[in-house]
Amino acid sequence: MANTRIRKSILDFLKNLIQGVRETLPGFSQPVSNQQLSSYIKASERSPSWIQPGDLVLFNYSRPFSETHLVLIVANERTKTGLFKSTAMFRGSTSNILLSGFKLDAANMQSSIQAVKSLYKNRQIKYSNIKDTIAILGSENYRTYLTNRNYMSNFNEVEF
Repeated sequence: MANTRIRKSILDFLKNLIQGVRETLPGFSQPVSNQQLSSYIKASERSPSWIQPGDLVLFNYSRPFSETHLVLIVANERTKTGLFKSTAMFRGSTSNILLSGFKLDAANMQSSIQAVKSLYKNRQIKYSNIKDTIAILGSENYRTYLTNRNYMSNFNEVEF
């Protein structure tokens, strides 16, 4: 596995999420094993420059407190990459780079499965897709993350 600092509850949620998505595909009725899950999580560089819309990433975010986030990256009306420059002032700077995405939540498993099925690895996500996903996951799960501060750590890409 990419990093052992990922909480077991997040790994269990990810396993159930992958299983839920795969059950809709022919020939994937077998449960996801821990060994398979390990092969799906790949350590990535800390910089989010490699991220594209449709990617599923797992990282620790320390604002306001440290928590592991499983995020489905999306573009927004201001960018096609999922990364954009903030216009807001933060600590005397407006050159903050934000990452946009939906935080997937174990409490909302069916909605998370539905969102991943429609957006995972979809590199041409349009703003209308995001509005549809907000309807599925709720606006409270749409997040932006500061990338050029020391809030992010333990970056992992999830590929299945």
